[in-house]
Amino acid sequence: MSRRSEAPTPRQLEALVELCRPMFWEPPDMPQTVRTLGALLGIRSTNAVNDLLQRLLERELVAKSQTRDGYIPTKAGRNLAGKVILEDEWRAAGGGA
Repeated sequence: MSRRSEAPTPRQLEALVELCRPMFWEPPDMPQTVRTLGALLGIRSTNAVNDLLQRLLERELVAKSQTRDGYIPTKAGRNLAGKVILEDEWRAAGGGA
């Protein structure tokens, strides 16, 4: 089974969701730095963050930015992260209780 067809781990999914949150993109076309993403996830090791991003790249959920160092979500990554964000908001609003 290729990595592309495997579902991301919960930690990888958490990183993907953080990459997709538009409020953290300043300006909107700038990718997150490894350190910033690590801080958002509570990970101090930049190597650990790079490993997460590499796994997401292998699954084609992120792509390397063409303009700056960093990774940006692909369409598939944004779709997956959007589903997670909507499910979280639905649960927070009392859905499924």
